[in-house]
Amino acid sequence: MDKAKFEHEMNKAETFKNLEPGRDSYWLGYMRGLRRAYHGENFGTDAEHALHLQAVEMDDRDTWQRGMGYRDGLQGNSSTAKDYCTQNARDCRTCSLVSYGRDCMNNSIDRG
Repeated sequence: MDKAKFEHEMNKAETFKNLEPGRDSYWLGYMRGLRRAYHGENFGTDAEHALHLQAVEMDDRDTWQRGMGYRDGLQGNSSTAKDYCTQNARDCRTCSLVSYGRDCMNNSIDRG
């Protein structure tokens, strides 16, 4: 991930964190994942990295959202994945359940 993409995604995540009440844990996890993707092993410890990856297995919604955000940030995915998504690595743009510009819950998507 280059510096320009990192800065763009961090700014976008900060904006969405403030615009989407109830999903701030996702965006905080996303920003942490972006930092790990950009700085590599210099950001955080291996133990912290493993904890964030395992967070998606937790029953607590905030912890789960933070884990999903972290995984998305690590992959540098566009940060518009819906928190209800469980398919196709949460990438609606290439999911087989998408048709006519709608996701599996019939919400409009941007195919980017």
